[in-house]
Amino acid sequence: MAKNGLVKNRDDIIAALQNAVFEIAIKESKTISIKSQQAGQNIRINGAIY
Repeated sequence: MAKNGLVKNRDDIIAALQNAVFEIAIKESKTISIKSQQAGQNIRINGAIY
């Protein structure tokens, strides 16, 4: 998605995750946590763009 120019910033990533039926649990300054029913705990993604 980023390669095709569809994701350019943090808000685009959050929108793409929500459109893919992921529930955002926590949005912090440098991370996004996604709720995971299967793992039983939130999955944290981080990096320069998150």
